[in-house]
Amino acid sequence: MGEKITKNEMTKFLSSNYTFAFAIVYTVMVASQILNNSVSYDITALFSILECAGLWLIYTSAKSNNGINQRGFTFVKVNIIVSAVCNALISILVLLIGVVFMVVGNSDLQIDSVIDDIMNYAEAYGIDDLEILNQIKGTDSSIILSFVEILGIIFILFGVVYLILSVLYGIYSVKTLNSIKNVTETGIPDSYISMFVVVMSIISAVITGFSCLSSVILIFAGYFLSFLNCAATLAVYVMIAKGLLNYRDLMKKTEEKVAGLAEDPMQGGDRYEF
Repeated sequence: MGEKITKNEMTKFLSSNYTFAFAIVYTVMVASQILNNSVSYDITALFSILECAGLWLIYTSAKSNNGINQRGFTFVKVNIIVSAVCNALISILVLLIGVVFMVVGNSDLQIDSVIDDIMNYAEAYGIDDLEILNQIKGTDSSIILSFVEILGIIFILFGVVYLILSVLYGIYSVKTLNSIKNVTETGIPDSYISMFVVVMSIISAVITGFSCLSSVILIFAGYFLSFLNCAATLAVYVMIAKGLLNYRDLMKKTEEKVAGLAEDPMQGGDRYEF
């Protein structure tokens, strides 16, 4: 009886209007991302499409009340892992750039000599819009190298922090998804969710919100898809955080129901039979 109660609650949760709305918003986010980057196509969008398909598989199977399609969870998990790996690679690239800046900043490089080489190279290819280099020329090399070294430190710090957060977000997202998947399979209630994922989703929503405010001007410049993608991404982060908290509350109530049923089997009645 306890398994039926839990699976019934999960079916209602995954077939709810909230899940339907989340699937729509996520679809809008992916579609606007692909259409907006039609020239420089992002291969990660392919895996976003896979996750989008996974969400719809989960929702439609729950709606049909014929059992949750477990492949949907697999599709979502694949995209989470791919995103985490891509973010980790970006972090490593930023780290390498920071290391290069640090090496250059600690060298005895003569800036004027470098500028002359760049200008000669540009002149050979007919590039003459390099007035900014003329303005830099003559500046004390130690000042510029110190600035480059500071940039290197910033890049390294950012790369390390982003790498750690990306890996942790991926790990805890998969762990949370596995917990939800296990509940749908076993019917054993489990209220575990990663609060790290919830907090990071909220932080990402705040950052994306500021980006949306600054990108409102893009609508008037004809870049509606950019703003739409930003707005949809904001909504996705907010809905992830709220959805996970809703799931945790649901599972806690379900755990109480199942525990109460174990103490008094008659209180379950027939309303959970289906």
